[in-house]
Order: sequence, then C-alpha cells, then structure tokens
Amino acid sequence: MSAFDCLLPDSSEKFCGTCKSVKFSEEFHLRSTSKDGRAYTCKDCVKLYNKKRYIDQREHSILYGLCTEFSCDATIYFSSRLCEDHYYKKVSFGRMGSADYWSLLRDKAYEQKMLCAISGDDLIPGENMSLDHIKPESRYPHLRSERSNVQWVTKWVNIAKSNLDMDEFVKRCCNIASRHE
Repeated sequence: MSAFDCLLPDSSEKFCGTCKSVKFSEEFHLRSTSKDGRAYTCKDCVKLYNKKRYIDQREHSILYGLCTEFSCDATIYFSSRLCEDHYYKKVSFGRMGSADYWSLLRDKAYEQKMLCAISGDDLIPGENMSLDHIKPESRYPHLRSERSNVQWVTKWVNIAKSNLDMDEFVKRCCNIASRHE
C-alpha cells in the first residue's frame, strides 16, 4: 500500500493535480483513456481554464481586429466586432429564431445596397443597422421567419416604427410632419 492510497481511502474519490485537492469522482469528466475512466483535472478547474482561455482569445481578437467568435480568425465586419458571417448569424438567430437564415439576410442587405429601406440612409453593420419585420412579429408571430417579411433599416427607424405595420407607420409620420409645417 502506497502513501497515495492512504490519502484516497475510497475509490469514489480522486486527486485533482491542478487545484491539489481530493474530490469525489463524479466531479471529474469521463475519459475513456485514463486508468480509472475519469479525467485528471476536476470539472471546476476545467471550467476556470476554459473561461480564462475564452477571455484571452476575445482580448486577442479585439486587439488585432479579428472576429470575437471563438476560434474565428476572420477580420471584423465594420464596427461590429464580428466577421461578416457571424454578424449575420447573430442577427438571424436573435431576430428570426434561427441562424439558418444568415445568408438570406446578408443577401437582403446587398439587394438593398446597404441602404435603409424606409429612410434611404446608409446602413453600417454594428452601428446603425437593424432588421425590421415589415409586419411586426408581435402581431404576426407566424411571419417571424419569413424572408419576404424582413427589411434592413436604421436603428432609429426601427425604434420609431416599433410594432406598427408600414401603412400605420407612414400615416403617423405624415401626421407628425403636418403638425410641424
């Protein structure tokens, strides 16, 4: 019997070489190649290592103008801190419920020549570019992922339009304009 066996009286415990503590075996990830079927480093230490690695990668990406998505070395797209693909994937997932529509959104932006569909202002991804649902998703949830129901507009236009459809929005804009003539 070795001195190490004295430290581990039970086979349900294991020593983590990183934090230098004895923990229950369940606190280690499974690893088929190790003798006991568990990893050598506990889950908490692995989590801390991965968190630090992610932060270091993000800081490196920001410093060198690269996409901040993990393991992406593409140059950033305008001021969004993401490459072109990841920018449209993020918008697609957030506004249409799936990242699958990202290439359609990119194509839509190019079809519009990077101009706001309502005001005609230049669109700058990451600064003033916003995806608008022509028929608001709050009132027409079944149209959320319809390509024909989205358009690129500036953020201020999207905020002003809110949950109005185009006819209501234009009518309100005309009412405001007529009051200030």
